[in-house]
Amino acid sequence: MFFSLILENAAGDQIDMTATANQYMTSQIEGLSPPPGTISTSSYAGMDGSYLNNAFIEKRNVIIHFEMRGVGVEARRHQLYKVVKPSRYVKVYYKTAGIDVFTEGYVETCEVSNFEQLVTGQISILCPDIYWYSTESVMAYYSQITGAFTFPFPTESNPEPFVLGKYNTQNIMEIINDGDEIGFTLQIEALEDARSPTLYNADTDEYLQITGDILAGDIMTVTTKTERDWYDYREDKNVCGYCKCILGKCKVTDMQSQLAQLIAEVQENNQTIAELSHQVEALQTEVDDIIGGIVEIGTCGEHIHYVLYENGKLLLHGTGVTYDYELGDSPFWENENIRSLVISEGITAIGKSNFERCKNMESVSFPTTLTEIGERAFFMYEHGGLTELIIPANITAIGEKAFVDQHITNVTLPETLTSLGTYIFMGCPYLSRARV
Repeated sequence: MFFSLILENAAGDQIDMTATANQYMTSQIEGLSPPPGTISTSSYAGMDGSYLNNAFIEKRNVIIHFEMRGVGVEARRHQLYKVVKPSRYVKVYYKTAGIDVFTEGYVETCEVSNFEQLVTGQISILCPDIYWYSTESVMAYYSQITGAFTFPFPTESNPEPFVLGKYNTQNIMEIINDGDEIGFTLQIEALEDARSPTLYNADTDEYLQITGDILAGDIMTVTTKTERDWYDYREDKNVCGYCKCILGKCKVTDMQSQLAQLIAEVQENNQTIAELSHQVEALQTEVDDIIGGIVEIGTCGEHIHYVLYENGKLLLHGTGVTYDYELGDSPFWENENIRSLVISEGITAIGKSNFERCKNMESVSFPTTLTEIGERAFFMYEHGGLTELIIPANITAIGEKAFVDQHITNVTLPETLTSLGTYIFMGCPYLSRARV
């Protein structure tokens, strides 16, 4: 009988032991037949026969006897050892003209003779699963009834011959639950009139019959769904980003919404306060011009003039930007008489080192037209007098070390900022709150 025999290890390496003259001469294969059963019985005195205790089938033992001839015996020996290793998994493929099967087991022994003119060997494989399995899928077809039959004569209600029974030739339907819901829904649409349609389960022989008549175009829905017992909020954009959980739109979401609204109101109120404060400062300046004494006047920009009053108020009025100054060159350098600063509308930028070391300056009022504060603009060598700082809403840039060593405790920065220098609030030990 011609056959093929292939052994394969867990890594997929194979060795072909089909009998050939110059490879492996397989002389005998034991264990192809069903393994013997083990039957345990008990005899009782005074009774004929015996009682059956139990019966079972032991593991399959496949034993392969072979010889190695020709040249390259040592190479084939090492090839055999590579695939067939004691205690390791091995798969046995066996094929004849009528069958093509496989079984799986573990190598018990792999013995090959040494120092003999005729090299012989024996492989013993223990298979816990006693069965051989086909290498090809087997499909069975059934219930393929088509056409049914018709009456050869018409009726009054239906002048045409009508079908008494009809079966779908495709008798297996796959229903796959995608995991998002519990159960499934089956929708049936009648293409023609039918009576008591029946759904069969080919695996269990169970059936579902719908009693009564259905008409062409009727749609019936059969569902086993229940209420969903979970919900994945991770993709739900209506819930908060910090608490995506089964609580749904939780309190954190509502709190964040309220917080955003309050921040918007605070920003709007800050802008209003800044504008009103500036109007108050402007009126106070007019009053000072009428009743107050002027200590010093001058220019600090191409189109900007300043006035210093006896009460310590410094007023800058005009348009455009102030000059940039080097260390010690500003007209306000180390001026201890300046206690408050009012910058009028129209001024757009404060240059470098304008108010450096004005240690008694306690407040500053910025105009809404201001967009830039230069580096070291309010730099202090020791702690200055500024305690609160409200930056106008149109500011886009603040230079480095602009407010070093000030006594600032609160500061409000606008969202319009696009450029921030380094060490802006360095040496401000009392700064406890910064709002944006």
